[in-house]
Amino acid sequence: MRQEGFGYLDRPQRVTVCALSAAALGLVVEPQLQLREPRRGLLRDLAHELVRNRQVLEAPPLQSRDGTYVTYPRVSTTVVGTALSSGMFSAGKDDRLIKDLHGWHEVAAELNRGLGILERETFSALPETRRVAKRGVLRGEGALKIRRQFQALHDCLIEDYAVESGVTADTLIFVGGKDEDGDGG
Repeated sequence: MRQEGFGYLDRPQRVTVCALSAAALGLVVEPQLQLREPRRGLLRDLAHELVRNRQVLEAPPLQSRDGTYVTYPRVSTTVVGTALSSGMFSAGKDDRLIKDLHGWHEVAAELNRGLGILERETFSALPETRRVAKRGVLRGEGALKIRRQFQALHDCLIEDYAVESGVTADTLIFVGGKDEDGDGG
């Protein structure tokens, strides 16, 4: 009479079957586990870069001691570029994040280009009226577009990736303005 399951195998055979099953399952699960940690780290890095960029966006321009020129801090897109080129995020599952990353990358590049132009004009002999008009472009609709895209990426990270990244709206980097070390920098 033949028994169902592993009952007909003696103990060493059962151990061997279990070990082979575990090894086969490990081959399937291990690549997923290996991808999880770098992906989690990348999501956390995105959150950190977002916080740093918020600080830059809220910071006033840096003026020379004599007040003759102004330097504007730039927003960073290093981690965003890495995230887009890494292949860690896939179509379908990560559509919203990919869309928001591309959108932020685009508006941040426009902002940085605009700030570069503004600085060059500050060093040139252009009349003050033209400089003020150019600054207004960065404040009006352009600034609104930057804020919207920044908020979209922030919300996406908090709403869709909080569990995976371990970064939530209550994480110190968002509520306290400090990083995990607590030094704010």
